[in-house]
Amino acid sequence: MPGTFALLLSSVQPSLAGSVTVTDGSCDTAALGIADPGGTTYNPSIGFAIVDFSDRLIRFLDAGCAVVAPELDTSAYATNPRGVAWSEPLQEYAVVDPGSDELYYVDPSGAVTGSCDLLSAGSGSASGVAWDPIGQRYVVSDDGNSRIYFVNPTVRGGGTCSVASNFSTANLGLNSPIEVGTDAAGHVLFTRGGGVSSVYVTTQGGALLQEIVLDSTIDDIQGIVTDPNAPGELFLLESQDDDLLHVDARGSSSQVCTNVGGNIPRGLEYVESTNQFLVLDADQDQIQFVNAQSCVMQRTIPLQALGVTGSEDLTYLPASNEIVVSDLGSKDLVFVDAVSGALTSRCDISGLGLTTARGLTALPDLDLVAVADGNTHSWALLDASCEIVHARSIDVLSGSDTNNHDPQALAWSPSSGRFLVRDGRLIAVSDLEGRPGFHFDANGLGLAATGMAVDPVDPAAFWLLSNRTIHRVQLPKLAEDLGISGRFASASATIYLWDRGEGRVTGTALVGGDTLPLFGQLSAAGGSLTVGTITSGGAPLVVPVTVSPDLSTVTAPPPIGVLTRQ
Repeated sequence: MPGTFALLLSSVQPSLAGSVTVTDGSCDTAALGIADPGGTTYNPSIGFAIVDFSDRLIRFLDAGCAVVAPELDTSAYATNPRGVAWSEPLQEYAVVDPGSDELYYVDPSGAVTGSCDLLSAGSGSASGVAWDPIGQRYVVSDDGNSRIYFVNPTVRGGGTCSVASNFSTANLGLNSPIEVGTDAAGHVLFTRGGGVSSVYVTTQGGALLQEIVLDSTIDDIQGIVTDPNAPGELFLLESQDDDLLHVDARGSSSQVCTNVGGNIPRGLEYVESTNQFLVLDADQDQIQFVNAQSCVMQRTIPLQALGVTGSEDLTYLPASNEIVVSDLGSKDLVFVDAVSGALTSRCDISGLGLTTARGLTALPDLDLVAVADGNTHSWALLDASCEIVHARSIDVLSGSDTNNHDPQALAWSPSSGRFLVRDGRLIAVSDLEGRPGFHFDANGLGLAATGMAVDPVDPAAFWLLSNRTIHRVQLPKLAEDLGISGRFASASATIYLWDRGEGRVTGTALVGGDTLPLFGQLSAAGGSLTVGTITSGGAPLVVPVTVSPDLSTVTAPPPIGVLTRQ
């Protein structure tokens, strides 16, 4: 069976909202010779330890999946090693073996220093083990008995293990805890068999605190640990696929408004000036104006009178107070006055190859509209004349076979300079060049997102429209791991910067009434950006710009001064 070593970041805090997990990395552990991973732990002085129950070896890897230490052979004492845990205070490993129903204590050289009998203590089908940093003891999961045991490391001569306490996961309706872990607060984390894509967090008394819903493809977790050097990070060992997945589960989702969008809700936009959601009812071809606080629909704009017969998505242009609607019936972008509902203009984009425009989002300061098209498997930036000024393929956003490269929704995050693209079950993050960032599984949340809108105030938040319900998603990672791309503003200017790769930067500066192109080079060490532009009078100009270490501000010479990421 191919092996996967998966990393999962999480705050591991009690939450009543749904969890949102982000996946943003992969590495093949089967290529390292780990055919049947049975458990994992983390030794801060070495790295990750993975036990293979096929060849019964423990191998040590760093975060980049490189082998970093000699392997340890468990075959002299274990017939079926299914879990391994590192105790930093005791400077030892514990190996659980359901074949002999023993818990073995092993020193860093691989020598067995003691053991205790789990079967006589009540556990006859142990499947995982972890170290409890609060109780200073081991935690053992038993999938056959659906119990979690807390084992004191005092009995070491082969006698009955000293069980301090235990609880039943079946009482929570959660049978077969396959693997177990703990966090710094002593919470118990466990996973289940049967293809369940979740991690469950409980107290040591067995009270359920949280269910962390994972990407639906992560369904055979064989190890779970927390990193003592990085609070809030978890590591999952997944044995079904060939990927090393990095997942951030700090995100959350909650319902905001229900019963919106009619029978076929499609597009979603948020208008900050009126605190309203714009929801596209594709069944009736109308735009609903929904108060974002009360969720009351306040008015509608019918689109059929404007010749719209296949409305698919919408976006809002604050400068002109217009709503742009994608009409699959006419293959047009339709511009509608947001107050009167009158048609202001329309443009045929089918000649550009954009015949299935399912996603729209506006870059209002730049007078651009981004269109995600299922026919060309791409998204494109269109100017006010509906001419393409930039286009990139979405095929590169994810290699998942479950994606059909047919975007269903699109949103732009000005603060990070990134796009959210819903493609199949995934919502992926893309930069201007179409380079993939992280993604998360909307279907894992039970959401078939047909519309997205970003929060203009909170860069870590956005809204999803799914099944007539608007959900607010809080995704800390969206406001983190930022590059130079993004929107920066001061009292006198606004600039957009785009990372084009290898330190190359382009962008646009809005200074006074002028719109100026920007192009430059970021220094290798960061911190300084040399920007060139052409003034409104046609003169070339080179401007030195200082970039803060956290990329939150850029500073240009007076009169522009300090610009802050917005």
